Amino acid sequence: MESTNEPLAEPDDSITIRQRKSIGLWEILVAIVRNYPKRFVLGISLFVGQAFLCNAILFGYATLLSKFYGVSTADAPYYLVAFAAGNLLGPIGGDPGSGHRVVLRHRHGPGRDHRSTAVRAAHPHGQDV
Repeated sequence: MESTNEPLAEPDDSITIRQRKSIGLWEILVAIVRNYPKRFVLGISLFVGQAFLCNAILFGYATLLSKFYGVSTADAPYYLVAFAAGNLLGPIGGDPGSGHRVVLRHRHGPGRDHRSTAVRAAHPHGQDV
């Protein structure tokens, strides 16, 4: 919509907006399920799947290290600390676009253009991705 730089007409009616003290989690949940059922199912599926995979890795990691790599069970917690540090520092550090660049380069090959329309759409102002 373009601006005409003309003053606006006075409204015919008025409305009253009353702010609630709080909105309960149940109301939020009902609104999400009613308005976005597919997104809700996807979100819950990803949440539950991540919980199962994370627990499988966390609780089975020491056993895998000792059984397949010969790490003593006394030293296995040190590897968990390194695993946790990597999970913490991964999202914190680094360029957010660098992961896209590496994945796309491997997908398209070394001599081809590694950018895709999805990455360009994420950066509409032409920043280098």
